[in-house]
Amino acid sequence: MIRKALFLAVTALSAIGCANAQPCKSILVEPTRALTVQQIGQLADRKVSSAARFTVMLWSFDVEDRPRKGDLRGVAFILVTNGDLGGRPVGAVIWAAEPESADFQVESDRDVVRISVRTARGTCTQTPVSIRVAADGVVSADSIVLGRME
Repeated sequence: MIRKALFLAVTALSAIGCANAQPCKSILVEPTRALTVQQIGQLADRKVSSAARFTVMLWSFDVEDRPRKGDLRGVAFILVTNGDLGGRPVGAVIWAAEPESADFQVESDRDVVRISVRTARGTCTQTPVSIRVAADGVVSADSIVLGRME
């Protein structure tokens, strides 16, 4: 009986926490053609996922030494490529306030990559960034065009 009451209390508190969750500050996805040597030195783990027409690589920035842009911190660098020899990939840096980590997965329609960014403020809700690869090679983050794979 005590376990059940404790379970119900924890569940109720969790629901209240979710209902009161504030949206996190927006995430900025910035297209880039190059990283500085400093930024390359700040890269950490790399994750790779392939779909039928493209490959996505995500390098998180070191949590102890993230690049800064005003009040935003670098979360990760992403590279989208079709894998063709001599092809030009599309790159972007993901920026957020108080970031903790980033992870991603290729959706079942195989044209969309969802990148989830966790922030240090556990009470805020975060909308994942959607990276879409169109049939003509145009790569966009939500509605912002990042570039075109050639």
